[in-house]
Amino acid sequence: MRLFPFCLVALVLLPRVAAAGENTHVGVITAAGSSINNLTTAVPFRIPPGAKVTLYCTAAMQVLVDNTAVSTGTTGTKGVPIAATTLFPTSVGRANGSIGGTTTAVIAVIGTGSCDVWLRDGNE
Repeated sequence: MRLFPFCLVALVLLPRVAAAGENTHVGVITAAGSSINNLTTAVPFRIPPGAKVTLYCTAAMQVLVDNTAVSTGTTGTKGVPIAATTLFPTSVGRANGSIGGTTTAVIAVIGTGSCDVWLRDGNE
C-alpha cells in the first residue's frame, strides 16, 4: 500500500494556525485618579520592549506609552484619551523600567478605573 504520497499531500494542504489577535493577557493597571503604570500598579507586570499591545479600559482614561507618568495637562507627559470600554491598539518602544531585574517597557495611565493590557500578534 502506498500511503506516503497521500500523507505528503495531506500535510501540505493542512491550514496553518493564524497568528493574529490579542493572545496573551499580561496584566491590569488600576488607577484611582492619579498617574500609575505597569511597574507601580497593585500587581506589577512586564511588557516586552517593542511589543504590540491592546488596552481595554473600564472607564475613560488617558494613556502614555514609554513613560513612567502621564498627566491630563498640557505638558510633555500628556496622555492620549481613550474612551471607556473600547479597544485601543498601540505599541511600546524601548525598555525603560525593570521588574525583578528583568527589563520592561512601561505604559502609564491616569483616571479612575482599570486598563487590561494584552499582547497582540499581527497587524489587523
